[in-house]
Amino acid sequence: MEANTAMVLRGRALAVWALGLFFFCVFGFQPARSQTQDDAWSTTVKNAMAWVQANSPYTELTSPRFWVSLSPDDMAAKVLDRNVTAYYVCSETALYYRTDFDVRNLFGASILIHELVHHGQCITRRARNSCAWEQEAYAIQAKFLRSYKARQDAANAERLERVASQVEQTANQACEQMRAR
Repeated sequence: MEANTAMVLRGRALAVWALGLFFFCVFGFQPARSQTQDDAWSTTVKNAMAWVQANSPYTELTSPRFWVSLSPDDMAAKVLDRNVTAYYVCSETALYYRTDFDVRNLFGASILIHELVHHGQCITRRARNSCAWEQEAYAIQAKFLRSYKARQDAANAERLERVASQVEQTANQACEQMRAR
């Protein structure tokens, strides 16, 4: 009798494992990009997560559960804005990004930082306040951009400061739009 019970339990465990593997394969894998893009993406994500952990309140940041690549048209349909290149959804623990989202440049990496801050806000279960969340995410994104100023010549440092200031202004515009809704 005990041998039968053990076999049934092993069979159930194997079925649960297989079901978990099925869901991981169906929902967890993204279509492969070229090796150089994969390497760049993986390295940038690791560096961005480390930067957020070191430069924000989110020191225990883990990777979002799902990374979902969407065509520009599908992203526009999801968020109703053609200009959005990345978008984090708390309820899904998912970071959506457009297929043409390039994290290899500084501004693309800063957008990734912004979305990872939203992930940190969600996983720490801080009180949800969309305006305050956006202000914090944009401020940390601007901080990231400014962290590269010292590595630039004067002209590029000035341009980088303008971009960082524009990022901060975007937070105020986002809050105004949220209040207007």
